[in-house]
Amino acid sequence: MRIALLGYGKMGKMIERIAIERGHEIVLIVDENNRAACTDEQLKQADVAIEFTMPAVAVENYKWCFDNGVPVVSGTTGWLERWWWLVAGNNKVDFSMPRISVSG
Repeated sequence: MRIALLGYGKMGKMIERIAIERGHEIVLIVDENNRAACTDEQLKQADVAIEFTMPAVAVENYKWCFDNGVPVVSGTTGWLERWWWLVAGNNKVDFSMPRISVSG
């Protein structure tokens, strides 16, 4: 599987190590220092994005993935106050959050 890592802190580095050990390929690593230089074309090379960042940037990362047709798995918490902004007008979005309760 070709993976884009969105966030390259402790968890991103651990995911990279495990993914490579299991035969997956990391095609893009995005962190706070290089996000502006990363392109849609680079992201589209991934079969999936794995996102572990901060709430302040997580929703923008989700939207970037959705806009480019890349499924995203996220471990970031604390972003649900922006839930409606993310899904408004986007009927392609499907969230599965078995450990999170969303009401409203």
